[in-house]
Amino acid sequence: IILTPMSDSWTYIWGSSQFFSSKAYKLLTGHTQVDPTFKRLWKTSCQSKHKVFFWLVMKDRKSTRNVMRRRTMQLDDYNCVLCQQQTEETLMHLLFYCNFAKNCWWALNFAYAGNLSIFHIVEDWRNYVSAPFALDIFILVCWSIWMVRNGVIFKNKVASVDDCKRNLTAEALMLQHRTKARITPLLESWIQSHL
Repeated sequence: IILTPMSDSWTYIWGSSQFFSSKAYKLLTGHTQVDPTFKRLWKTSCQSKHKVFFWLVMKDRKSTRNVMRRRTMQLDDYNCVLCQQQTEETLMHLLFYCNFAKNCWWALNFAYAGNLSIFHIVEDWRNYVSAPFALDIFILVCWSIWMVRNGVIFKNKVASVDDCKRNLTAEALMLQHRTKARITPLLESWIQSHL
């Protein structure tokens, strides 16, 4: 080892003495491909609670009965409370493949193929609605199904597509106040014709 009178200094793998969190993040995460829905999510006009909810949905981190089982939480039953099909409650089942969820989507004249990922269903929905607020409405439909599910579990309510549609309508009307002025008339027209 040869010692020199020079002072020690920090340098980073990217060759600079300055720290940049963005460069560190890229180095740590690598170059993974992320679905564009993640980026679009944060640009929606939805309330923050809806955005965080849907981010958790896309990451499969909502506390469904399947997630609770994976976390070794003991429940009397891990099946879906909305359809009574003796099918374990996963997010994909709850929001898309459960008969109740399908009926909620069909009430909006939207059908999708079985065994698609959430990202493919989102893309099909965006093509179907073909409007700048498509993802906003998609998030609110998922939220409304989730709220009906919570009503069944925590308030002993009976699941109904009408309740889901009422919740969606109320959330969509609030969304009107958050959208850009040029989008509001389009959203209002969509709400009147579909809800």
